[in-house]
Parts: sequence; C-alpha cells; structure tokens
Amino acid sequence: MCDRFYAEDGDNLISRLSDFIPDQRILELLKTTDDTNKEYTLFLNALDDNTRATFRDQWEKRYVYNTNSIEGNTMSQEDVNAFLKNGKKPESVSKREIFETGNTSEVLQFLKVKSGEKVSQDLARMLHFLIQKNIDEHAGYYKNFYNYIKPNSPTTPPQHVKGRMGNLMEWYIKNEDKMYPFILASIFHMQFEVIHPFADGNGRVGRLLMNHILTAHNYLPVTIMEKTKQNYYRALENMSLQQFLLYTLTSFIQEYRR
Repeated sequence: MCDRFYAEDGDNLISRLSDFIPDQRILELLKTTDDTNKEYTLFLNALDDNTRATFRDQWEKRYVYNTNSIEGNTMSQEDVNAFLKNGKKPESVSKREIFETGNTSEVLQFLKVKSGEKVSQDLARMLHFLIQKNIDEHAGYYKNFYNYIKPNSPTTPPQHVKGRMGNLMEWYIKNEDKMYPFILASIFHMQFEVIHPFADGNGRVGRLLMNHILTAHNYLPVTIMEKTKQNYYRALENMSLQQFLLYTLTSFIQEYRR
C-alpha cells in the first residue's frame, strides 16, 4: 500500500498544496490571527521579566501535557506540572511516559537556543533524538520499516524518506519568504506527517517543527489541544489544507485570546 502510494505520488503533498489560494474565511482568520499575535506580544512585552517568565513556564507545561496526551500519554496536567516543577513522579504511569514528559520539556529549551536555525533534516533528526532518547534505540534515525498513521493511511516507504525529506526542505527554503507563515508552517507539517519519517514520535517532532517555523516568522507557537485532537487528525487524514488551517488558526486565536 505504501509502495503504491509513493508510486502514484500520493505522498507528495507539496506539489498539490503549494498553489493553495485562501478563501475569504481563511483570509479573515489569518487577519484575526495576525491581530491576536500582535496584541498578545505587546501584552507580554509590557510585563516584568518574572511575570513574563511565569507565563512562558505555564505555556510550556500546557504544551508538554497536550502534545504527549495526544499520543496516548496518561499523565494529567497536574502530574506534568508537579513532575516538571519538583520531579514528583506519579505512581501509576510508566517510565516511558516520564521520559516523554521530561524529554519534551528539554526539547523546548533546546529550541530556544536554536531559534535562529533554519529548518533542516539535521534539525529534524536532532529533535527526534531528544524526544525519543531513553525510549527508542533508533532515536535520531529515519525509519527502516514501513509504517502508517492509521490503517488505510499509508506513508512514504522507508527507502524514499531521505529523498522526500530533502524535497520538503528545498521547498521550505524556496517558499519561506513567499507565503503567509501559517500557510507555510501548515503545509510543511502536513507533508512531514505524510512522510512519517521516523518509526515513532512523528507527531511530536512535526508539531515542534511547525512551531519552529512560526516563531522564526515572529509568531507565537500554537498548541494542538488534546480535547480537540480529532479535528486535527481528521484534517491530516483528509490531507485538506483548508480543513487544517481552519483548525490551527482557530486554535491559535482561542489560545491567546483566552
């Protein structure tokens, strides 16, 4: 199924989505997103350093909880908060879930240092290594077997991952100054998830890369919330950029207006 998907160019989303023209509804959401981004950035800049750091810490804990919960981690928001604050480990969770939580927090700090670095295959592999260390012996390496997002949702065959990832990075460099940042980041994320370059951790790495693109273009990062994950997955499964933008833009506006 994956071989046929590749042979028919089904996994080459960027060739189909690059000519996307936003309709009026998307344009209105993009404008509201721009306004929200500016308003919240001004709000943050008006705070003293300690309060601003507190807001950042709260966002990071919320992001860690949601991005891992989406993937099946059973730690609650309270568990995550307590573990990241003082190392308190819940008795009912696995070592893997503890590593996932600690690793995600660490990678957010790593990306602060790498804020000016261009998206690349090396960066993607490094993020995967940090996310999967102590969990997966192949952390930082592309997959060497076939996988899928869900049954009947094929991905790029392992032997073609490096080529497809190379094409994605070339496309990004070519288009990074030509597109609305949210459209750019969304197409990148959708293509990354269709390739599904790693054995595990693709969703978490893909969301980190999407936010890395947004912050590189002076946008705040967006959190894909556990409670609305079905809308997120549905847009990815349908390979619908329109659907994905409706979801992510609305999520961004709700997150920062809240």
